[in-house]
Amino acid sequence: MKVTVKSSNDQAFQVTVPDNSTVGDLKVAAVVALPPDSGVNKSKVKVWYSGKKMELSKSLESYGITQNSNSTVYLTCIDESSSALSDDESAVVEQPKTKVRRKSSKKSSKCSFESCNSAPLRMVGDCSFCNGKFCSKHRLLESHKCKGLQSCKEKSYERNALKLQSEQTVASKV
Repeated sequence: MKVTVKSSNDQAFQVTVPDNSTVGDLKVAAVVALPPDSGVNKSKVKVWYSGKKMELSKSLESYGITQNSNSTVYLTCIDESSSALSDDESAVVEQPKTKVRRKSSKKSSKCSFESCNSAPLRMVGDCSFCNGKFCSKHRLLESHKCKGLQSCKEKSYERNALKLQSEQTVASKV
């Protein structure tokens, strides 16, 4: 079966693979058939189809790529030094341009307290016991009714007891 492959610099070429091939087989054939002037690092190539990264162990047929389908598979070179995606991150590929971009990871910047819409404080507003981000009004454990309040108190009692023991003065016997 013939499959059209497009590299990240919009060079298109065709690769012939057996009908029962896996995505891994297609990737190997495409890397071998890459033109020398493509400028693609062959060791870091990822295979994309219909906007999704393909799993190397799956068959081409499981993605709907058959003998009669005019399918185009995209190769992208993921460079570790750039802000590109790792293997387990989800991504979207725009097929005509073959650019990789991240899904928005920006979370809403408001206090984690139920009914508060204030902006959380940086660093001092982070609660290490419940992993919430709180505003100046709710940053204290008692204010946001933290689930880890009791364990926090126990840890501070232990810390204070150890500090008192280490600073204890001993009267010399004369």
